[in-house]
Parts: sequence; C-alpha cells; structure tokens
Amino acid sequence: MITEEKLVLPIGRTEFDEMSTKIIEMSGLPDNDSVRWALAAAIIHFPQEKPELTFGYFARVLRRGAANQVASAVFQELKLKQQLAEEAAKKLAEETPVATEGVQNEPQKG
Repeated sequence: MITEEKLVLPIGRTEFDEMSTKIIEMSGLPDNDSVRWALAAAIIHFPQEKPELTFGYFARVLRRGAANQVASAVFQELKLKQQLAEEAAKKLAEETPVATEGVQNEPQKG
C-alpha cells in the first residue's frame, strides 16, 4: 500500500538501501537493479523547491515509469506490425501481374 509517510533523502548508502527497499515494496515492483536505477534517477532529478517528500511520491514515480515502459513497448510493437504489413502489401503489389483483360494488343509483325 502506498503511504504518504514523510521521507528524508538519504545521505549514506545504508540509508539509501533501506529507503529504496521500502519504496520498492510500496510500488509493487520487483526489487532489482533496474528499479533501483530508476529510483536513483528520480532522486537526482527531484526538484529542490518541492517542500515535502513522501515515500508514496517515489513509489508512484516508479509505477509511472514502469507503465511508460510498457506503453512504449506497445507503441513499438504496433509500429513494427504496421510496417511489416505495409511491406508485405507492397511486395504483393509488385509481384502481382497487372490484369490485362479487355486490353487488345497490336498484332506482332514478323
């Protein structure tokens, strides 16, 4: 469950690891290097002007990042599917003979 418990930014590795574990557990994401990387990036980019930090804020940042990755992958898959369909249609059009029914050819001279 995501909570709005106040958070103090860590200034040591042990504090970072403890904070990270708690935030990652709240987010429901797997505790791996990729998620910790995203959390570290969120901390680095956190605006100084923001008055209060909460564990919930960073948990939502991680969930949003994961959702963005999934959405991006879906975009890429659909774009590739569309490109392959267009290429297949173009190839088929190039290989399909043009219908000549009703067209009269001039007799060959010979």
